[in-house]
Amino acid sequence: MKNLLIFLLALGVQTAYSQSFTLSIDPTTCSLEPNQSSCSVNVNWTSINATSVCLWRKSPTLSPAKFSCQSNGTNVVYPYVDMNGRTLELRHGSLDYNQSMLFQSVNVNAVQPSGSLNVNPSTCQLQQGQSMCSVYASWNSSNANDVCLWRHGSNLTPAKVSCLANKSNHEYPYVNLSGKTLELRYGSMNYQSSILLDQVEVVANPYQPPNIANGGSTIPWYYHDYDSSTDPNAHTIIASPYGTIKRYHESGVRSMVLQHLSDMHEEGQRKIGINFFHGRGAQWFSHGTYVNSRAKVDTNGKVFYIEPQYLTNLSTLLTDIKNQNFTQVMLNVHSGGCNSAGTWVNWYRACQKDLEYTFNGAEPIKGPESRYDPQDPEPRWQQTPIWRENWQVLKALTMTIETSGVNYLIDIQNEAMPIDVMESTLSCSNFDITQCLDQYPAEHSVLQERNEAILRIKWNKFVNSFGKQKTTGYSIIAPNLWHAQHRMASMDNIYGSNFPLYNNFHMYVRSAPTATAVLNHAKTVSGVPVIIGETYYNDIDTANALRTAVDSTNTSLMFILQWPRAPIDGVGLEGFKHDLPYSFLNYMLESF
Repeated sequence: MKNLLIFLLALGVQTAYSQSFTLSIDPTTCSLEPNQSSCSVNVNWTSINATSVCLWRKSPTLSPAKFSCQSNGTNVVYPYVDMNGRTLELRHGSLDYNQSMLFQSVNVNAVQPSGSLNVNPSTCQLQQGQSMCSVYASWNSSNANDVCLWRHGSNLTPAKVSCLANKSNHEYPYVNLSGKTLELRYGSMNYQSSILLDQVEVVANPYQPPNIANGGSTIPWYYHDYDSSTDPNAHTIIASPYGTIKRYHESGVRSMVLQHLSDMHEEGQRKIGINFFHGRGAQWFSHGTYVNSRAKVDTNGKVFYIEPQYLTNLSTLLTDIKNQNFTQVMLNVHSGGCNSAGTWVNWYRACQKDLEYTFNGAEPIKGPESRYDPQDPEPRWQQTPIWRENWQVLKALTMTIETSGVNYLIDIQNEAMPIDVMESTLSCSNFDITQCLDQYPAEHSVLQERNEAILRIKWNKFVNSFGKQKTTGYSIIAPNLWHAQHRMASMDNIYGSNFPLYNNFHMYVRSAPTATAVLNHAKTVSGVPVIIGETYYNDIDTANALRTAVDSTNTSLMFILQWPRAPIDGVGLEGFKHDLPYSFLNYMLESF
């Protein structure tokens, strides 16, 4: 008996040391399904040489309770995991919790599915003729099954767009003006049974026409060429052979200009400037821009100044501009060569005969009648005074644009407003009549009077014939306050008491203080609305300066027209280095 007891005790000790247990739950979390407060985990356990083995559960809010009592369990479903969590314990030795022995425990938790939906931007822009546009959705989710992106809206049955747990930049191309709701949902392929994770409202913006500029570009040339013959690296721009009006009837020119007009209108430009260049003796100028306006006689003996082809070109261009829906045209008349007082000083001897036909001292000569008389020993129509030629050209151009039906203004002679002072010490670097007067002493006392006289004649004739509603008078070069002061000081002698309705400044100015000074002076002289008929091409610094000046002076600015010259160092055609068609974007950014 003693030996048996010793044997049994020895056996008992050996059995205790041979007990083993395992408890595994993988994963230890579960996701709550839609409309459920608890979810399930799968539990596995084993035991060896143990009695009364039970799986217990407990939580901070619940008393311990047995869930399953068996030595081993495989994929036993425990379906009561909630957001408070549970501790599952494998215990043995007694069916009473407090007297049993804990061998192993595992914490399990329920997790709430989550997800986020991002649509940035949540609006899209309808293009012309479209009823729908695209937005791009990105989303991610966690602890969720059967995740789908849905769309719904008023009068629409909800529909799945894409079923993926995560997605980046998914295009949704069906956004309209009524808008849609994009929803990230989980838990079921059925909309009503699924749970909303996130949502974004998306809507289309109505089609917006391009930003409309209260201004635009001047198009003196339809093409720019490059000449590297003198400096291969400079690529000097050659524009003058490609005059828009003079060459408009030639092959390919009109189609090129039509495309430029279309592109400029599409960008938002609504005003446009065109240029008619003329002078007596086209040999003075590039053959591609200036028209010879010296008096000529047709087969009926009638004197004319502009070849009919060029007036037809002007009429056709105006029709094309009108058809492109530009709201206004500025016709700039450029009188060059001996037709311009700026040339009288620099090329005095070349113009001397023409000046003799035009002036008796400082007084303009009426000149011969404008018809050919075969009995004349010398054809008097060739002796036309400069003022008469300039007026006849202006009249023909005005009658052409008047019959076109376009809304127009005319700069009756580009940059012709002279300086009021007689200076003989200035440089000969430009063609102003106050330059280099000491070259021709006999003319010192009369040049200013001559110029003002013929400008006065042309102004009065224009106003008497056409009124002044459609003209800006003579444009004024105003790169700084000095020029504005001394040129506007000549206005009384030329206009008398009948000033134009607008001041047309050509302001190549990148300084806000300078532009401000010019505009302030203009208000003190006449106070009429301002047009900036020329300025640097698409230049943001100029746009900023002009915006500051206009706002600070409270100037009534009608519009801006840019000239195709960029603000670069140096003088001349180097400034025309830019692509066609002309862009006005930097001025539009400043609301011009």
